[in-house]
Amino acid sequence: MQAEISHFVLIAAALCAVFLSLPTLLGSKSRAPLFVHLWKPALGITFAGLSFALIMLIWAFLTNDFSIAYVANNSNTKLDPVYKISAVWGSHEGSMLLWVWTITVWASLFAVFSRDDELFKSRVLGVLLGVTGLICLFLIFTSNPFERLLPLVPPEGKDLNPILQDIGMILHPPMLFLGYAGTALCFAFGLGALMEGKVRPESLRGLTTISVIAWLFLTAGNVLGSWWAYNELGWGGWWFWDPVENSSFVPWLLMTAQLHALVLLRFRAHLTKTVLFFCIVSFALCLLGTFIVRSGVIQSVHA
Repeated sequence: MQAEISHFVLIAAALCAVFLSLPTLLGSKSRAPLFVHLWKPALGITFAGLSFALIMLIWAFLTNDFSIAYVANNSNTKLDPVYKISAVWGSHEGSMLLWVWTITVWASLFAVFSRDDELFKSRVLGVLLGVTGLICLFLIFTSNPFERLLPLVPPEGKDLNPILQDIGMILHPPMLFLGYAGTALCFAFGLGALMEGKVRPESLRGLTTISVIAWLFLTAGNVLGSWWAYNELGWGGWWFWDPVENSSFVPWLLMTAQLHALVLLRFRAHLTKTVLFFCIVSFALCLLGTFIVRSGVIQSVHA
C-alpha cells in the first residue's frame, strides 16, 4: 500500500508543479498579486510530496520490501543498512528522484533567503517549478521507482552491485546532484532575467553566491568520483577517463567560466549576456550528462 500512496503523492507533486508554474510566470508578467505569490503553495506541496516519496523509498529499502521492483533489483536482506540507503540512488529511478528532490531543496532555500523583489523571485521559482514538474512526469511515465512485482514477490533481492558498496557511492552521487540542482537554479535565474528584460546588480549578487555553492558541490562530486575510480582500479583502470564519468566534468568547466564572468562583470558590463549564456548552457549540459549516464547510448559501467 505504501508504494501506491507514494506513487500517488509523486503524481500529485508533478501535477502541482506543472500546472501552477505557468500561472506563476504569467502572474509575474501581469503583476497580478494572486498569481505572483502562487509559487508559495505550489513549491510547498511539491517539496512535501517529493520528500514523502523519497522517505518512503528509503523506508522500502530498509524494510526489504521486495514487492517493489527497484528494491528487489538493488538490495537484499544481508546488505548493510548504510548501503541500503545509498542503494536508493544506486540506479536510474532512485537517482532521478533524488535529483529532482534536490532541485526543490535549492528552490526552498532560495525562497527563504533570497532578498530579490517578489516579481523576480516569482519568475525564478516559476521556472524551477516547471523544470521540477517535467522531470517528475519523466519519472512517472518512464522510470517509476515504485513499480510493483505483484503477484510474484521474490523472497530475496538481487543485491547492490559490490562495486557500489563503497563510501564513494554514499557521497559521490549526492554531491553531484546538489551541484546539478544548483545549475538548475542558475538556469532559472538566467531565464528570469531574460523575461524581466534586464539584470539588476542585487540579482547578480545572489547569482554569484548560488554559483559558488553549486560549483563547490560539482567540484566535490567530481573529486570524489575520480578518487573512487582510482580506488577501484588504479590508474590502469579506464573509469577515470570514462566519457560517462567526465559528463559531470563538462558542466564544472562551464560553471568555472561562469564564476569568472561574474567576477569580471563588475568591471565590464557587456559580459551580462555571457553570464546568462553560461547559466543556461551549464544546466543544458547537466541534462545532457544525465542522458549520457542513464540512457546507455555510450557503453559504460554507469549506463
